[in-house]
Amino acid sequence: MGRGEGIAVGREATFIGHSTSPPVLAMLSPISRNRMDAMLTPPSNLWHPELRALYTLWLTHCPDGGQGVPLAGDLEPSELRRWLGNVLIMDVTEDGGFAYSYYGRSLARAFGETRLGQTLEALPGEQKQILHQEYEQVRSGRQPLHRRHTADFNGIRRTWERVVFPLSSDGETIDKLLVAAYEL
Repeated sequence: MGRGEGIAVGREATFIGHSTSPPVLAMLSPISRNRMDAMLTPPSNLWHPELRALYTLWLTHCPDGGQGVPLAGDLEPSELRRWLGNVLIMDVTEDGGFAYSYYGRSLARAFGETRLGQTLEALPGEQKQILHQEYEQVRSGRQPLHRRHTADFNGIRRTWERVVFPLSSDGETIDKLLVAAYEL
């Protein structure tokens, strides 16, 4: 299998298509600024049922009538158990970079390695650039981001869907990202 971060293209893979352009980023929609107006329902453009369920859980932890971002400490590992194999957690580093602090087993198996403890700087150029832009958009925008993409991993064409969720340790600063990815 190709090497890489969850659904991102690995060293042996090349991009062959994206669900959105340019470059591949799209905020989740239709979600109102008041998330509670969405009636705790994930956006209809999420295809994978596990991503819809995780999105609903994330919404239930949003403070201030759906305006805030969940506290990282409020998401208990027992609540996340069903998704743990397909998630990774990125810590925002002091220099504005991103480091893997958790890497799900299913993702490690799918991509032939774990990146636990590594930063995005260890990734190949295009992959690093796309993921940094995506993660920075979630960090600064304080909103989840959704992406689907298809890539060729060592001759095997695979399509993945992923959502990046912002989390905060102090209720203000986005210092963690919960990334969930499922093959379609």
